[in-house]
Amino acid sequence: MIIFPDYIDETAAYTAKRIIERISTINEILGFEVTVSIGYAIWETGDTAKDLIHKADSAMYQAKEKGKNSISFWTK
Repeated sequence: MIIFPDYIDETAAYTAKRIIERISTINEILGFEVTVSIGYAIWETGDTAKDLIHKADSAMYQAKEKGKNSISFWTK
């Protein structure tokens, strides 16, 4: 889990894409494929830490369903 204070959706999506790009670079060095599924959520007024973790976790499972190296944003 990575927590970025004061991030907006576009910034979080960009960061997730960069993480996937970096892993692809590492794959070339390792000589085998590692994939990642990234789910992210934005804290909303009234959310607890548990709420935010649940949202991001749900989004991560949505990304896993999409396939390798996918990113999903939590939506209601």
